[in-house]
Amino acid sequence: IGEEKNYEYWLDLRAAENTFAQMALTQLFYGVRTVLDDMGVALPNGSAVDGVLFNADTFDRADGIGAGLPLYLTTKEDGADVVNATIKTSMEIIPIILLAAETSELLSDAESKARTYEIDNSNSKVVVIALPPDATLWSQALTGVQVTSIKEDNA
Repeated sequence: IGEEKNYEYWLDLRAAENTFAQMALTQLFYGVRTVLDDMGVALPNGSAVDGVLFNADTFDRADGIGAGLPLYLTTKEDGADVVNATIKTSMEIIPIILLAAETSELLSDAESKARTYEIDNSNSKVVVIALPPDATLWSQALTGVQVTSIKEDNA
């Protein structure tokens, strides 16, 4: 903990049942708060969701109302092309390296890869780790500590 990260965390709603970003963010906030409170761990200053990722094929602009965060769309099934949809008239492909993580292990791997890209990245792409709306996974991402290891230490 304490090292500065040079990559972003986006809330990945591409496969979520609830794609209304404001509701998903509120549920995630309270879920993370509950997990961290149970562990006796504080959320580090500056910890946040940096953006919200949607699938362009199923995106409804109303899903982004009230999110207060940048909205991004994947325009290809493999997630290779991502556009910033925050401004309705601007749909340019943005240069990013998108790493998805659905489990604790995949998150650790993605963070390792992201740190490698930071060092080797000469073409100034933003490195993004996309996480589903899972409070335990987000707790690990935002604190840098695996949730299971903290629970075992406090048991």
